[in-house]
Amino acid sequence: MTDAENLISALRRQNGHASSPELQAQLGVSQPTVSRLLAPLLATGQVVKVGAARAQRYLLPRDVPGVGRQVLIHQVQPGGELQVFGTLYPLVGGGFWMEEADKSHGQSAFHPSLPWFLMDTRPQGFLGRAFVQAHPDLALPSHLAHWRDEHILLALVRAGEDLPGNLLVGTASLDRYLDMPLGQSATPVVNDPEQDYPRLALQALVSAAPGSSAGGEQPKFCAVTDGVPVLVKFSPTGDAPADQRWRDLLVCEALALQTLQAAGIAAAQTDIVQAAGRVFLQSRRFDRTTQGRIGMVSLEMYDAHYIGIGSQWAATAMQTGRAGAESLSAADIQTLCLLDAFGALIANTDRHHGNVSLLLHQHRWQLAPAYDMLPMFYAPVAGEVVERDWASQLPRPNAHTLSVWPHARALALQFWQSAAGDARISDEFREVARVNAGLVHGL
Repeated sequence: MTDAENLISALRRQNGHASSPELQAQLGVSQPTVSRLLAPLLATGQVVKVGAARAQRYLLPRDVPGVGRQVLIHQVQPGGELQVFGTLYPLVGGGFWMEEADKSHGQSAFHPSLPWFLMDTRPQGFLGRAFVQAHPDLALPSHLAHWRDEHILLALVRAGEDLPGNLLVGTASLDRYLDMPLGQSATPVVNDPEQDYPRLALQALVSAAPGSSAGGEQPKFCAVTDGVPVLVKFSPTGDAPADQRWRDLLVCEALALQTLQAAGIAAAQTDIVQAAGRVFLQSRRFDRTTQGRIGMVSLEMYDAHYIGIGSQWAATAMQTGRAGAESLSAADIQTLCLLDAFGALIANTDRHHGNVSLLLHQHRWQLAPAYDMLPMFYAPVAGEVVERDWASQLPRPNAHTLSVWPHARALALQFWQSAAGDARISDEFREVARVNAGLVHGL
């Protein structure tokens, strides 16, 4: 084995990245010898040097089909300006090196899988299955669960100009973004929601993978209306009890978020549109501004990277100090505890970490407006409405929510009373809301 081959083998043993001292130790040679061995490999690009001074490292990139050996990432600022975020290097061995451009606030590091802050940008859920159908040229697996890192990266690089957050991964997605009209989205522009939303709903259903299970996820599509990017959930059109229940629940979601807004708690700005037998819940996207975009990650990815609890919102909130400089503010911690308690008191049993997001503001993570807040305890199961007895399992405060419980209880009472009096909701579910208002009042 030649000296160059020995050096490459040493890099492989180091997961495709190493410093000069690490290579010296691996090979048992001096620094000048390592530099001499690296020189021809750096000249041909077989090895790549990143960083400077003590942070300098040597990478052994691998080629990802359709992507290449390095991926330039840009970020769209809230004002619309473009900045280089950094360069992602797929490495021999399966990991990745992320070299961030901002040396003051960024962190260049090795990641055994795709960097955590990219995982939320991947196509997922109902919209993810539609993405597969819309891009047959990428030959992606039809089931999202079968995607590997390489599949996700290919999707982001080749067709990622309008995904969640503010990152543009790869030059192809950057070019597609630059080809869009200034301040616009790749999604349809809607002038008359009552006329256009039914058509877009049918298109969304057609574009979803045939035979795929929605797994309880609400069908949705993206649009731009009045110059504002929105996410639109929609109900079925039928007369079956389950169809009516979804219409009731979407109205309830709007009411829950409006209850929070009225109390001065940030929540997604929503509107209800009723057309063609469907209820449409239109929510303004909070990762978009008039001119640009805002960085965003889910609480799920934040927790997995910094904390490692993954259970209750309030429990994670109380442990964000583990994130050090990336911890949440005291105000956001209290709000997340309040949202956890409020969700429990409105029978929202779907309070998983993917239903909370954080936005990047001046290099700090802040709690995003609340969304996906509705009484999912009453959601249909496999197309049927199941009788539920909430009275037998009423929520109770815990150590993390005790201090905010009275406030959450007052807000939940307002929500149930609003639902009980809303003519857009069926008589049957308005009675459920009336009963639950009494239960919450008695807590």
